[in-house]
Amino acid sequence: MWNYDIVPAGAIKEQNCIVVGFFQPSFVCFHVKGRLIVVGREYSFPEKLSLCKKARRCDQERFKQLCRQYAISIEQLSLWFDSYMAGGEMGLRALDEVIDPPEEEIERALNVVRLYLGYKFPRRKFVIKKRRNKIYINHEPEQGHTAEADQQPVFQIRYFETKSKKPLWLLYWSRPDGKWWPYITSKQRIYKIDQLMEEVVNDPNHCFWSS
Repeated sequence: MWNYDIVPAGAIKEQNCIVVGFFQPSFVCFHVKGRLIVVGREYSFPEKLSLCKKARRCDQERFKQLCRQYAISIEQLSLWFDSYMAGGEMGLRALDEVIDPPEEEIERALNVVRLYLGYKFPRRKFVIKKRRNKIYINHEPEQGHTAEADQQPVFQIRYFETKSKKPLWLLYWSRPDGKWWPYITSKQRIYKIDQLMEEVVNDPNHCFWSS
């Protein structure tokens, strides 16, 4: 069996590789140093949703087989799947779609975040930033460290809307590699900012507070 890497569409320039074969739904390229590269194509939202529903019925080995079958990296399908498990179709859409929230929704969310953090961690200081539909909460760096890179990320909340324009919020945690990842609650899906903050301060899955 060939040993190969899977990369997203557009990650490799055509002049850097030689196409040696095609298969559905992606094509294989022969890259430098004798390494086969499977270049995955772009997937539409219905295709992503279908793959997530298939993945829900998979054990670990079948999940890997699904990735190989559709030329998707395990991390990529895991991101889609966890987004779907965390927020349903809206959670999956929120990976790529940005909906600018009403200013009052942002202000209400900021007030709830400050209230919970101030009550639970009165002696800790945080840096709270908003960028379009996202609110980032970081630990304030130690004195003398002012660069944004010195801020330790805690969590992120992201605004989205249902098809009927009903507002909802999605929660993300920062992995050790620095990537934001959808947070999956241990019970039913929750979309309200106060319920999400309950998850954050109680941290039942040990995602937000190292100490």
